[in-house]
Amino acid sequence: MNGVTRLTERIRKLRIEQGLDPYPKPLPELVSTPLALAIIDRLKPFTAIMVKYARILAEGEVTRIDTDRLSQYVVYAKLLKHAGEKLCSIPGLGVELSLGVINRVNNAIDEDKLDTLDINTQVRSLHIALNWLTSRDTLKKAEAFSDEETFQAAIADVRKRIEEESE
Repeated sequence: MNGVTRLTERIRKLRIEQGLDPYPKPLPELVSTPLALAIIDRLKPFTAIMVKYARILAEGEVTRIDTDRLSQYVVYAKLLKHAGEKLCSIPGLGVELSLGVINRVNNAIDEDKLDTLDINTQVRSLHIALNWLTSRDTLKKAEAFSDEETFQAAIADVRKRIEEESE
């Protein structure tokens, strides 16, 4: 039995022990490519914030970020997981990785444990996250949701369908 097979079996057993389905179901593909591209386009402000944050950390400054003000991007990342075109989900992973860095830094500040936090590792993680966030540059842009009302209606519809799927 090779390493991947052993790991797969180990994960399957852990899921059974936790009362979960041994093989997780794939997420339903509820977000169309044009909507996913519109969501990705709305990640630009988040990407700009992360570029500045990475620069601040790289310069040796450590600052707390209010993650409550980034909640809309968490929603966008969750929606991108349901994209029919899997390449469209990559920027959502960048959001999740970035928020993980922010949470680790915030926790180190709150718990007065900055001396145990490897800032270089956090900067490297942000570098990876920024590569994922900017992977949209390789995707063809769609203009189907250039109007905000249509975009918000499509988002509301997909969120409702995701909630129905998870019930």
